[in-house]
Amino acid sequence: MRHSYRQAIMFISLLLASMLVNADELYVINQAAATVIVIDERTGERQETIAVPPGPVGLAFSGDGSRAYVTHPEQGQVSVIDTAQRQVLRSIDVGGMPFGIAVDEGTHRRLLLVTDWQRNALVFVDPQRGAVIDLLATGDAPTGIAVDERNRRLYVANRDSGTITVLSADTPELFATIEAGRAPYALQLSASGGRLYVADPGGNEVLTIDTSSHAVSGHGEVGHAPYALALTPDEQRLLVTSQGDDMLSILAPDRDLEKLAGIEVGRDPEGVAVASNGQRAWVANWFDETLSLIDLETYEELRRIACDPGCRTIVPVPHQDEAGS
Repeated sequence: MRHSYRQAIMFISLLLASMLVNADELYVINQAAATVIVIDERTGERQETIAVPPGPVGLAFSGDGSRAYVTHPEQGQVSVIDTAQRQVLRSIDVGGMPFGIAVDEGTHRRLLLVTDWQRNALVFVDPQRGAVIDLLATGDAPTGIAVDERNRRLYVANRDSGTITVLSADTPELFATIEAGRAPYALQLSASGGRLYVADPGGNEVLTIDTSSHAVSGHGEVGHAPYALALTPDEQRLLVTSQGDDMLSILAPDRDLEKLAGIEVGRDPEGVAVASNGQRAWVANWFDETLSLIDLETYEELRRIACDPGCRTIVPVPHQDEAGS
């Protein structure tokens, strides 16, 4: 009888944890506060505040949403968060200045791909072992990274080189180095892998790169210092934050990045995320310490909610039923 009771309790605990991971949640990094806050995307209410090591910057989730990985450039670490328990499990020493991060689930094991601002490298990390397994050279000051799991390609933005490094996801092979504006920073890959969008704050524009030809195929003007990118689920709109103009721009990817709207948000907007239904977007405003909720039907800012000091990166938690592995 006691054994059956314990089994029932364990089953309920696992079910509740699964429900938490599948909820419509956003994780927001607050660099100055050294926190990650969990936001209910539907209500805008703060669900949890997770203390992390100092100076968090980049954030990526495992495909099933069960783990969040956070970079800490000043510490040379990546911290691992259990999203069901909402707590840091451990920190992995990777050295250098880890900045951007992505997760590759396309092989027989999960790998973390981390751009290293200091060593001008892409660092491959095995999160199970908690160890660095490889480093590959990139351009100078690598920042954003995008993973094409279907075509097994990696794209790294090199801010100080003005280039995109294209690497194999499976072998230490360099496919191309693409000239991409003055200071490419953030990347957004289309679902098919055919288009790569690049935010270039140095050139005050967004670029489209044809990944089959490795050539720039489009330019979009968005204002001063474009910083972060996000696509709507139907890929009909590309959202771009512009730090210098306190603006969220809406571009049309299929119309040569034509600007559809400009929406005023808080001061120094950084990260942007789109809700799973494609009807709303959220913007992290660094200086205001707020999050802007945007209606993507009317292109209006609906409201702002408070976050912690230094809010910069905002990423939706993937649903388990959307995971590829």
